[in-house]
Amino acid sequence: MRQSLILVVNPSVPIKTVPEFIAYAKAPGKINMASPGAGTTPHVAGEPFEVMAGVNMLRVPYRGAAPGSGRRSHGIGTHAYLALMLLLDTGQRRGDVIRMGRQHVRYGFLSITQEKTGMAVDIPVTSALAAAIAAFPNKHLTFLVTRQGKPFSADRFTNWFRERCTKAGLPKGLSAHICAKRALIGSPKRA
Repeated sequence: MRQSLILVVNPSVPIKTVPEFIAYAKAPGKINMASPGAGTTPHVAGEPFEVMAGVNMLRVPYRGAAPGSGRRSHGIGTHAYLALMLLLDTGQRRGDVIRMGRQHVRYGFLSITQEKTGMAVDIPVTSALAAAIAAFPNKHLTFLVTRQGKPFSADRFTNWFRERCTKAGLPKGLSAHICAKRALIGSPKRA
């Protein structure tokens, strides 16, 4: 069986050729490599590429190809990236994600009371989520706000998130609900 692989970079990165990519990747901590998971073809193909090119990339395994694609399309520091990270890394409902803000992050945990159940949860903040939060300039009470600077309603967030997924070229039907269900193992379970 043959598979074709392509090299994709975020449009904000000034790379147009493979040699430019290799030169850029030689700087420590510059490149993250998304793959659908450990042992998959993209992951295994990345290993010899690193050795032959003399680069060191941080491998970021995702549960399937869609989350990695979204993270490439909407770079760190954007609303869409932070929304995706909050959904994937906390596993919480959209109604809880839209209420989260910096005041909920303390001592490496994101502490909220779930709107639907009233249950208090303390969610460990992963290094990836911490980086997404730190890279996103926000002067509002909640992380995710509309263009007018107001908190999202659950329905408006759902529509906005679906539009971001479509713009990123992710599979049709990907939603905030599906991302939360595919959250990292170990996140607090929803009641």
